Amino acid sequence: MAVQVVMPDGKRKTIGIGKPKNQSQADTYLRHIEELATALLGGYGIPRATAVWLKSINRTLRRRLEQLELVPKAEEAVERQSTLAALIESYLGDCDVKARTVVRYGNQLAFVQRHFGPSRDITSITQADGDRFLKWLKKQKKSNGEPLAPSYINKVLKTSRQAFAYAVADRVISENPLQCRSVAETKDCERDYEVTRAMTVQMLKASPYKYELVIALARFGGLRCPSELVGLKWPDIDWDQNRFTVRSPKTEHFGKAERVVPLFPELVPYLEQARSRSRSKKGRVFPWVTEETNLRTPI
Repeated sequence: MAVQVVMPDGKRKTIGIGKPKNQSQADTYLRHIEELATALLGGYGIPRATAVWLKSINRTLRRRLEQLELVPKAEEAVERQSTLAALIESYLGDCDVKARTVVRYGNQLAFVQRHFGPSRDITSITQADGDRFLKWLKKQKKSNGEPLAPSYINKVLKTSRQAFAYAVADRVISENPLQCRSVAETKDCERDYEVTRAMTVQMLKASPYKYELVIALARFGGLRCPSELVGLKWPDIDWDQNRFTVRSPKTEHFGKAERVVPLFPELVPYLEQARSRSRSKKGRVFPWVTEETNLRTPI
């Protein structure tokens, strides 16, 4: 998303602000950027509220404002903090991803911070240190005592490598200590399990009403749970055309923000039952489900 502002020379400039969480946050960005332009044009100081807001924005937006001379450049010592903790904080703050993904990245980056220490100067981390980190990572265990899966080790390496690449792009370090580090992945088929139609029917009979439609949509409709349940609303269901629209946050970045799913016969009775009990025919199908809802805990 971007906002446009008229500069003192009369030219209109476009400033990218990333993806605000909601319209209220977008309006806040626009208001403060307009305050900065007005202050520059009038030759007076930045309002206190805008100064406080400047401290909360990420470095990418700060630099865009600096390039337009709407704000003074931050001190070099602050901009080029080189501790591992500062790098991780800055990287996570600039990530243009959803909040849950930021949390996941933070959990993965906790490994590199635990190994090197939060106060480690990243300019001192070498390629050899990267090799030692990988060897250490392979020895780590989960809370149940089992070793980390190769696939998860690769996720930790990928996220850590991206954080160091961010520092390279920022010219804080000259090379990425985790470049080309990876683990050979093997497909784990032991956890694969076919949930048959008969099993699904048994689960539906044994589950509380609250979970019946969740199970039906997951098994018969192929919906991701809980992410695709959160945005599902009653108006999305086209009863006349026998289909419904599903919003998919996980594929939104790939240009596939939504898809159309047929109203399979197996789904219809559970949807009709839920609609008859719903207080709102225009609201969410699952008002009790959020992105943080854990639907995997045994009932």
